[in-house]
Amino acid sequence: MAFDATRASVTDVDCPIDVAVIANGHRKAKFHRFTQEEITGVTEWWSRTLSDALLKMPMDWASVLF
Repeated sequence: MAFDATRASVTDVDCPIDVAVIANGHRKAKFHRFTQEEITGVTEWWSRTLSDALLKMPMDWASVLF
């Protein structure tokens, strides 16, 4: 999901996303190019989950800063 953060903050980074994965116990990489339509659901989920986590995060530790 780091790519999603980069995509949101850098204007010349966007879909499609090319991904290469080498699974444990394998020597060859698998490659896939994801389109915007393929990743929309997971990027929306990630954004909601991250926002919810930030709202629930204890902030007592930061009271000296605000």
